[in-house]
Amino acid sequence: MDRLEFNNTIKYAGFNFDDGTIKDNCGKMTKCYDFNNIKYYFGGTFYAVVKGKIPLEVANSIYKKYPSNQYKIRVAGACIDEKPNDWARDEIFDQEIEEINKKYCAEEWVAKYEEADKRLEERPDENKYIEYYHIDTEKGLQIFLNEMREYYSRESQISTEDHKKTKQLKRE
Repeated sequence: MDRLEFNNTIKYAGFNFDDGTIKDNCGKMTKCYDFNNIKYYFGGTFYAVVKGKIPLEVANSIYKKYPSNQYKIRVAGACIDEKPNDWARDEIFDQEIEEINKKYCAEEWVAKYEEADKRLEERPDENKYIEYYHIDTEKGLQIFLNEMREYYSRESQISTEDHKKTKQLKRE
């Protein structure tokens, strides 16, 4: 994907993006588009970067629908065959790792990290997310944006239904 393909895909995505800037992978300021605290920007070479707390539900949906990953939607910028669950994290894990980084030297750090990772695996997936993606193709970015749109739609519907139930309970 080149910058023009990226910009056109973003332009016609149907999201109400906020414009901003972010440091790209080379440390250079570049234009980014933000929606729900997820940032989209061109990586400067051949891929789009999506950065933020991308719901694991979205990641797993893409992985299941496109198991061969022919559109090169790369979890955490890694190889095309990486599984989302191998890169998933949650806020508890992030806090634990921050504490481990402050307290332990290299030898102890590995064991403490593995313990935190084991606890992460035991927690339910609903609060887990992927920190970022590298997406190499225009079609891949379109797929990703469509999955995000479907996710926001489901979340909005659930929120609306919960709101209706709360109103009904208050009336009773």
